[in-house]
Amino acid sequence: MTTHKGVPILVAVMLLIAQAIAQDAKAKYPSMAPLLQYLMDRTAKISLARSAAPESLSGDAQILVLTRHGYKTAVK
Repeated sequence: MTTHKGVPILVAVMLLIAQAIAQDAKAKYPSMAPLLQYLMDRTAKISLARSAAPESLSGDAQILVLTRHGYKTAVK
């Protein structure tokens, strides 16, 4: 019967690598940025939304904008 002396060491190394990857992923995005950082001028948001599609589509589109209280309909 053959014994694999290196298997426990290999498993330990794999666990250490997995733990390092998990900690690195947590460190990159510890929390969401403040909401104010995501807000922009209402008319700028509407212009940006309209520029995302040809006029034939965006001209009649309903546009939602992000406000301090969530998404609100800006244009019906």
